Amino acid sequence: MLRDYQLAVKHQILSAFNDGHRRVLAVMPTGAGKTVVMADILSGIDGYSIAIAHRQELVSQISLAMAREGIVHRIIAPVNVIKSIIHLHVKKYGRSYHNLNARSFVAGVDTLIRREYDWFHKISLWEIDEGHHVLPTNKWGRAVALFPNARGIGWTATPCRSDKKSLNVTYQKMIVGPSMGELINQGYLSKYKVYGPPQSINLDDVKITRRGDYSDTDLTVASHKSTITGDIVKHYLRIAPGKRGVTFVVDVETSKQVADAYVNAGVPAASIDARTDIMERSRQIDRLERGELLQLVNVDIFGEGFDLPAIEVVSLGRPTASLGLHRQQIGRVLRPCNGKFHGTIIDHVGNVGRHGLPDTDMVWSIDTPEPQRRPGAGGGGVKFCVECYNAMENFRRICPHCGAEIVSGGKGRPEQVDGDLTEYDDDTLDTLRRAAASVITSPNIGNPHVARAWDKRREAQNRLREIIALWAGHKRDILRLSDAESYRLFYHSFNVDVLTAQSLSAGDADRLTHSVREDLTNAT
Repeated sequence: MLRDYQLAVKHQILSAFNDGHRRVLAVMPTGAGKTVVMADILSGIDGYSIAIAHRQELVSQISLAMAREGIVHRIIAPVNVIKSIIHLHVKKYGRSYHNLNARSFVAGVDTLIRREYDWFHKISLWEIDEGHHVLPTNKWGRAVALFPNARGIGWTATPCRSDKKSLNVTYQKMIVGPSMGELINQGYLSKYKVYGPPQSINLDDVKITRRGDYSDTDLTVASHKSTITGDIVKHYLRIAPGKRGVTFVVDVETSKQVADAYVNAGVPAASIDARTDIMERSRQIDRLERGELLQLVNVDIFGEGFDLPAIEVVSLGRPTASLGLHRQQIGRVLRPCNGKFHGTIIDHVGNVGRHGLPDTDMVWSIDTPEPQRRPGAGGGGVKFCVECYNAMENFRRICPHCGAEIVSGGKGRPEQVDGDLTEYDDDTLDTLRRAAASVITSPNIGNPHVARAWDKRREAQNRLREIIALWAGHKRDILRLSDAESYRLFYHSFNVDVLTAQSLSAGDADRLTHSVREDLTNAT
């Protein structure tokens, strides 16, 4: 049975189809149950339908989800993969749900585009996991183009691409489900803690490729020059000893070295990579779930579609410039499980500082190549305490975890001190105060048109100042902030410091008032 938010997403998708949209992109956070909704929609199709995945693990996961829903289906994959999935069916559900005569299909994209079947034109609905991969010119686009008479649903937690290409070339409508923060607050996802030990991988010589992420070759060189192997094991033992986890690293050699280092430190561990047989992967995952292993070290194997609620800690040893990959990796630890009070993220490579906390609220769009942080989301800025390594929002001056005072940078312009008015130099403060005061001071204006414009600006500023006061009071009460931290939070949330805001034009002041009011409404 679907949860309320899953049912709402399903109904919005069907409504979009009824409105004439042929291809819909559905957005739900990692751990929200995309595969469950995917299978539920397929179960309601009378004709031919197909679910497409781009890796063996996801073919297996979707097939198991369909088996869980009692859907008999045909698996389109290499023979050894089919046999492995049938084995998993029998192991979990006591029978095989694979049937060569079924009208529902589960397919791996690489197998699908290499073959030709007489039922392609009969497909009335395709669904594809990790739907942000689909572009008309790539293999995922070629796969869905095989079904000329079908409507389509792409599923993703992160509707953005590292290469900055917009998704409106594939989809006509986006359906956005609940945010990760909402699901954490409702108990559907786990709370989390983030730690950021000092980094040893130097990215100065690591290039960004055309696909929008760091060069694998450069990353491998930088990783081998670093002390990342020892760092990962040392801080796991310091922060999360005895917890079951997965570790992401740059390359296969490092994966094996880290697994060996874990074992040498008394931590049962194994290394998995793309060449590992699907049954061996399944066996090692089962061992992790039972607690026989405490660490599975991998190279991008568990970044997408991997679902094991028993994971209690994720160690990040692979830098990424991709917001999507980052969120997929940290999402592995956010599924709730009995006995897990929170997930632990140990970030050795600055990914959290680069992309924000797991529940930083984003505004997604199929028309915009890069997602935007929602106004009031704190700007996504994250820093780490040098004393306890805990993550905190950028506006904090006192570590909320250990109480250490955070030493900030230089003084002067707003961008130097992140909106902290208590740190501005005297000249800057004087200038900003005069500009703010001049807005509400009635000048002697003879021109009636200018006078009306001045009154309009003053009225807009009065509205803005009133809403800022309400916002600041609410944040201080809820987050227990000092005045300086309140100033900094405002700056990170709305990209303008409080004094500069008080000198804005009427139009800019009204727009900012709307954003601040919207943030207050969302918060309450």
